[in-house]
Amino acid sequence: MKNHEHRFGLNQTTDAKSPIPATLGAWEELAIGLVAGVASKGVTLPISAVSVRQRLSDEDGTESGFINTLSKMFSDGGLGGLFAALPPSIPLALLPSLTLYLHSFLLRNFLPARHQAHPPGSITFLLGAISNAVATIPLYPLVLIKALSQSGAGDRKGKSKARRGMIWTAENIYQREGIAGLYKGLEGQLAKGLVSQGVMMLVKQRYAYKHAGLG
Repeated sequence: MKNHEHRFGLNQTTDAKSPIPATLGAWEELAIGLVAGVASKGVTLPISAVSVRQRLSDEDGTESGFINTLSKMFSDGGLGGLFAALPPSIPLALLPSLTLYLHSFLLRNFLPARHQAHPPGSITFLLGAISNAVATIPLYPLVLIKALSQSGAGDRKGKSKARRGMIWTAENIYQREGIAGLYKGLEGQLAKGLVSQGVMMLVKQRYAYKHAGLG
């Protein structure tokens, strides 16, 4: 029985009746994931930014509706204020595709061939958690910068960080807190990713098994 190529944790084969390959190369998959992620962020970032600002306003005791918050953010920073988190979001759009690629890489290179097609659930969960951690750690400073850009936290002298670049934000954090400041909150992010990615890969595996009539 021929070994099926694993790409992003899914078993995919080439349809003999179709001249188009059923799988894409790793770089093509990552590029498609990046483009799709950026397109999605372009639509959802303003909504996310307003939601974050609303939560901060509620914590300060100054409740404000969605439209009022949107109007205030636009008047303070224009479109740049609503899309302040876009620069760090562009490389972060690669995170889901990179995580799945790392999961596939670990599956192919660290599991015996007999278990690669149908790994045990515990192994699937573990590889999902590890791949998420490996993908998240180098990109985490961008996660932090994105959160700060959306919240407007850390402004100096009333100047909105929406008008600052992510390089300025990173330098400001580094000067005040060093490298450790760029990784503040990493433990929580990894814990969240460990659970969400591990469970997601388990659900995906169960669905694939049922679809193939194996579960």
